[in-house]
Amino acid sequence: MQSVLIFIYYFLTVYQLLLFGYVLLSWFPNFRGNPIHRFLIVMVEPYISKFRRIIPPIAGMDFSPIIGFLLLRFAITGIVNLINAGAF
Repeated sequence: MQSVLIFIYYFLTVYQLLLFGYVLLSWFPNFRGNPIHRFLIVMVEPYISKFRRIIPPIAGMDFSPIIGFLLLRFAITGIVNLINAGAF
């Protein structure tokens, strides 16, 4: 069970990096249409769109990635605590 938790930890950490790259590339309009940007859209947009339905953009600012980061951090912290506690 410990190895499953470690796999989930690494998966969520990589996904958090993908989300960070998605946010960074969204600031640069010249990168839109780039294969890397398209890959990040395919990987991250389904996750972010769930939060976008709950919290619409406010004054043109999209806060859904922030909520996504917070939930990922919460999940990663919980998994690290489970691994360190040796619960399984």
